[in-house]
Amino acid sequence: MSESALISEVIQLTASTESVEVTVIVPVVTPTITQIPPMPTMTATEPLLVTQEGYPRVSGWFLTLLALFGSAGLAFWAVSKIVSVRWGLRWAFCMLIGGLLGYNYLALGFPGAADWIAGNAGASGLLVLTFTGMIIGGIAAWAWRHWFSAQESRAN
Repeated sequence: MSESALISEVIQLTASTESVEVTVIVPVVTPTITQIPPMPTMTATEPLLVTQEGYPRVSGWFLTLLALFGSAGLAFWAVSKIVSVRWGLRWAFCMLIGGLLGYNYLALGFPGAADWIAGNAGASGLLVLTFTGMIIGGIAAWAWRHWFSAQESRAN
């Protein structure tokens, strides 16, 4: 048994005593509609550290804590080698508090921060806010030390 022909023509033979007539009937080809599978649509992936609205996720919070404690530890080490262990602790705590205030400015939804993060800053904006707070905390520790040493020199 053979399979159906893919391309074929129908031939009709009409035989009579006087003549033979051959008629070729051309089949009408109807196009078959083949379904093209739809292309998978690209879905926007959520950022890992911040939400689409600009607020930090747990992973952003964890990264911020690593940056905070790492920077505060580095500040403690540097200031304790240069000045004293007491001032190293003070600088580290001032920087830690400043960094937490910078992070909380975003996390608590104060004006402008979430829009800036969601607009174009992304996860790096989260760290910029945190490090800006840490720099302000470091400046506060420097001012504290400067004020404290000025009082000591007046007392002597």
